[in-house]
Amino acid sequence: MNIAYLVLCHRDPTHVARLARKLTLGTEDHVLVHVDAKTDVAPFAQLLHGIPRVSLLDERIEVWWGGYSAVLATQRLLERALHATPAKRIVLLQGADYPLRSNAELHAFFAARPDVEFIRACNASTSRSRYIYAKARYPQWFDRPNLFKRVINRLIRDADLKCKSAQVRYGARTLQIHWGCAQWAVTRRCAEYLLECRNDARLNRYFHSSFPADEIYFHTLVHNSDFARATPYGGAEADVSNVTALRNLHYFEYPRRVRVFVADDYALLRERKELFVRKVNSEQSTGLLDRLDASG
Repeated sequence: MNIAYLVLCHRDPTHVARLARKLTLGTEDHVLVHVDAKTDVAPFAQLLHGIPRVSLLDERIEVWWGGYSAVLATQRLLERALHATPAKRIVLLQGADYPLRSNAELHAFFAARPDVEFIRACNASTSRSRYIYAKARYPQWFDRPNLFKRVINRLIRDADLKCKSAQVRYGARTLQIHWGCAQWAVTRRCAEYLLECRNDARLNRYFHSSFPADEIYFHTLVHNSDFARATPYGGAEADVSNVTALRNLHYFEYPRRVRVFVADDYALLRERKELFVRKVNSEQSTGLLDRLDASG
């Protein structure tokens, strides 16, 4: 089992380098890193230099939280992974993630589930929950934010203006919108399918005004395809009240914002069944990461 880890990041090069070293230690796996073009790439390049099978993408784009730009950056990582690595499993991470298991355990987990697409979602097109149907029905603009976009986005949300179609056409098919966690892990065949869709003009126009784009674009494609049957629950799941109910392989807590885990959380995290934790950093989480590394 060869794994390609795709890492989207915009800060904390010290942690990103630690993550890359951890994931490649004693493996033939690859780590591909996209650094937000708004961020100075030099510290990342310096700290990642010399780590085997770790690559920085040269062609970077500016990534804005919640915007379609995150989809574009992920597509570039996918393209590089499929072109430059033999990986059978593609795992999408962010720069504040870290494994909770050893590399041997990660390999064993995926080897035992070679065909599972770890990308869970619920159907935003048919949902009656405003929290969920908003992902499909509200036009929102988050790339290159300015005062005008913020005002329009707020007015649409406050007035519950469902002025966006709950479906999008792709070829001869009509796709219903699905929403889930930004992090996922798919097979190579599924990753190839996701890239086949990248140049479809109607899809791009639709998701360009969606929020959060990276939590619905890939999920919509997978859950309207034959790959949906290979997801953990065999397709879309029931409505949820919080994104934590749709965790894939990451453990995270999201009361109001994603909380940072520290050394005191070690016992909690060691008891979790997930493979990764989000979120950690080099300032607050070093003691925790040291203990995780020491435990395997």
